[in-house]
Amino acid sequence: IVGLEVTDNGYVFCIESQFGRVFLYDKSCRMLTAFGGGIGQGQQEGTFVAATAIALNGTDVIVSDKLKNTITVFTPTDFGTKVMGLIDITLEGKYLQAEEGWKEVIALDRNFQPAYSGLARAALTNENYKESMELAKEGYDRETYELAFEYYRKNLLEENFWVVFLIAVLVIAGIVALYLFVIKKKIQIIKNDQVRLMFKTLIHPALTFEEIKEKKQGSITISVVLIALFYVTAVIQVLCGGFLFTQYDPASFNSLWVLARSAGLVVLWIFSNWMICTLMQGKGTMREITIVTSYSLLPIIIERVLRIAFTNVLLPSEAMFLTGFDAIAIGFTGILLIIGLIKIHEFSMSRLIGTSILSIAWLAVMVFLIILVGMLVQQIGGFIVTVFLELVS
Repeated sequence: IVGLEVTDNGYVFCIESQFGRVFLYDKSCRMLTAFGGGIGQGQQEGTFVAATAIALNGTDVIVSDKLKNTITVFTPTDFGTKVMGLIDITLEGKYLQAEEGWKEVIALDRNFQPAYSGLARAALTNENYKESMELAKEGYDRETYELAFEYYRKNLLEENFWVVFLIAVLVIAGIVALYLFVIKKKIQIIKNDQVRLMFKTLIHPALTFEEIKEKKQGSITISVVLIALFYVTAVIQVLCGGFLFTQYDPASFNSLWVLARSAGLVVLWIFSNWMICTLMQGKGTMREITIVTSYSLLPIIIERVLRIAFTNVLLPSEAMFLTGFDAIAIGFTGILLIIGLIKIHEFSMSRLIGTSILSIAWLAVMVFLIILVGMLVQQIGGFIVTVFLELVS
């Protein structure tokens, strides 16, 4: 940033030198637009080679360029003047007065987020809470969305209290009755022995992992499913989580990156631990390490599913326990993994800590090598494409 000016109404103009762009922010520090540019070339009018300073002259914005020896004057358009006037009215709390103006702005630019925010505030004032939530979501206005959602949820519960209460009572009574019936009749709800063994890990981890080691129990198929669920829940947590709790951006979201840092890291951990523990005389096989690692992920998978449900019905002020919930799930997974590795490798705690540190270090080395190879392949691919284009042309 090489220059900054503030108008009497609180609008902030700042210019940066690398790309030569001028940014405009309102008094709420929300970016409204950017103009100028040049990226150090500045051949066109209104662009810069080396922008050095910015000043205001009434409504005009003046930018100097030290290499071009020019002074460029930017004058606001009718659209810009209209938008700034509507923002002033909106920030004064005159939401209904600005409503028609914001509709006109959206007719001209359907991607202008502050317009949706202004309309969301107007809908909130008119007590159209559901519409306000939809508009606030379009404008990425979480503050207005939270206010509208609070009133919408309150009205929904007041109108359907007895229905919600009756459903809750029936569900609780049904669960209790089913539990008593199962206990009395000694019925096994989960018929598959391997699936039952997986859930048994949560209650009797030491006994379960001992069976995996001594009796060759456990299923690779279930392990693959659990690792896949670990990835899927990581994606769904972003895509389906409550708007107030997620920062999902379709333009920047990359499911392959999520795959790499979820299931990818799990697979690398399995290979890394197997390599290190084989050298350190660990007794666990690749199959056993895979089963123990994947079964240990079950608490995190369950926590993610519950978190998705909670984030869609709670406000941020009501969901402080979710942070603790995350810590408990991660801690539980860590405990299961420790118990499982001790059982299958037949290590003492000190030996387990040492091999785990080495496994993590080797995992980091493998990640580095994968990135290095990926960059090399990309460069070679680019070189081959360039040569091919040169030959063709």
